[in-house]
Amino acid sequence: LKQATPELGDAAMVLPLSAIDGAGVDKIVPSIQKVYDTWNARIPTAKLNAWLKELKVQKAHVGGGNSVRRIKYLSQVKSRPPTFVAFVSGKTKLGDSVERF
Repeated sequence: LKQATPELGDAAMVLPLSAIDGAGVDKIVPSIQKVYDTWNARIPTAKLNAWLKELKVQKAHVGGGNSVRRIKYLSQVKSRPPTFVAFVSGKTKLGDSVERF
């Protein structure tokens, strides 16, 4: 499951348990709490932008010259569902692949 959905991170946990002997049942509530906390988490703007800088997204060009679009910084504006806003430069529309990114 984790290999098939790496974008889910810890939210895609596999919890082995047995209804017959009760093995692993004690881990259900802590696991639910962990997923809930992850779902409600907000990522600080500084952390998002450090990640953005690391990926060097600002170097991804769409168009050329003065119309080059670069993502300047990101901010999480909502946690449920996770919603982000990207502040960009340039005059052209961002490509679909960048918007989905």
